[in-house]
Amino acid sequence: MDRNQVKVAITGTGFIARGLTAAIEASPDLAVHKILTRRKIEDVSGVVKEYLTHSIHAFLEGADIVVECSGDVHHGTEVILEALSKSLPVITMNSELQVTTGSYLSQCGYLTEAEGDQPGSLAALAENARAMGFSPLVYGNIKGFLNENPTLEEMQYWSQKNGLSLEMVTSFTDGTKVQIEQALVANGLGADIAVRGLKGSPS
Repeated sequence: MDRNQVKVAITGTGFIARGLTAAIEASPDLAVHKILTRRKIEDVSGVVKEYLTHSIHAFLEGADIVVECSGDVHHGTEVILEALSKSLPVITMNSELQVTTGSYLSQCGYLTEAEGDQPGSLAALAENARAMGFSPLVYGNIKGFLNENPTLEEMQYWSQKNGLSLEMVTSFTDGTKVQIEQALVANGLGADIAVRGLKGSPS
């Protein structure tokens, strides 16, 4: 590891964390420090085992920045509180955390949302539009699929296939996740909602 590289500590071992790990490994300026997981280390695939730890101390010790992408509000809040108590900057990809405990956490240190996730990308687009002299009227978040009434069997299949919890994959499918993301966008950018429940595909 180059001493000049920024050492990134990542929470979670889901597809977002794995993708982020791969991107960091390909960067000359960044290095994966540790990945905090609650799973059995031998059961985790797709990342270098030496990165993995169950210890919050080992996870934070020597890190330059923390990226919270566990998708878990309680766990994420605990990790961020520890990181901020050590004056480490934190980037999240966790909208659920931002709309629940984010307001409190933002008073404890440097906390921001990643541009790569939908709320962060919408914030960046809004900033670009305003810089060109435009006033955004709609902050749209479009998903490639929506099934408001998925079956248990369908969700169990996708949960197992993607290595995600049943609750998480269901929230991605039934629109819960997109509404949480849009609540974060509305709170962060001072927007209102078009209709209660948000607009979606016609039933």
